[in-house]
Amino acid sequence: MKKIFLGCGLLFMISSLSLVGCSPSETGSSEAEESNIESVEENQTTSESETDAVELVQQLEHDGHEYLLTFPKEYAPDSDDTWPLIVFLHQRGTNINFLENIGMYKAIDQLGYSFVTVSPQGDTNGWDNEDSAAQIINLVEEMIASHQIDASRVYLTGASFGGFGTWYMAAHHPELFAAYAPIAGGGDPSTGSKLVDRPIWVFHNDFDGSIRLEQSQEMVDAVKEAGGENVKFTIYEADGHDAWTETYNNPEFYDWLLSHSLE
Repeated sequence: MKKIFLGCGLLFMISSLSLVGCSPSETGSSEAEESNIESVEENQTTSESETDAVELVQQLEHDGHEYLLTFPKEYAPDSDDTWPLIVFLHQRGTNINFLENIGMYKAIDQLGYSFVTVSPQGDTNGWDNEDSAAQIINLVEEMIASHQIDASRVYLTGASFGGFGTWYMAAHHPELFAAYAPIAGGGDPSTGSKLVDRPIWVFHNDFDGSIRLEQSQEMVDAVKEAGGENVKFTIYEADGHDAWTETYNNPEFYDWLLSHSLE
């Protein structure tokens, strides 16, 4: 187990992981996705404000998979307090270093929210399958057992192929998560009836050339046609695949997450 203690939530010091490609196994998507990853060395200049983003970052391993764990500055492992947990699933062809480009970790701190976040490294077979589901479930259970996590407020979000995994987990393994936010992804519309009671907020750009907007629209329609009333859909008037930057910098997103908890 390797621990890295930093003074911030930036991932610039983590540079030894290999790229892992992920592809949706059950969605039928044939669209190619760009994976433009800047090197860690090119991103090592940070402002003083950025270095206060998160007080503690750990790069760890669980069941043979590496993951990134971040804590808010006020986190106290010996406290009786508990913190909500956000699980983030990365996109295709990325490694843990890419998570800095996602921006969620800095945004959480800059917007004044306190979440623990965990981001597992995926395998090459994508997130929307039972092997990956087992990895996610085991990791969340480990987080709850080992840290001051509020088990009723665990949330799942993912970008691109991580969005496929978010839809998959919502349909097949709802027992751990209080709300779901798939971004620029898609899923299996035949699972719509399984999703009617799930709080889901979907995000997609209207001119996404990597994963079509229609793939999110089909999932939202399937949930609504099955009687679901807890699904929201935000379509950004934007080109490109990146619908996560605007989402993760929106305080309404975090307020919406916190408005949901498991009974």
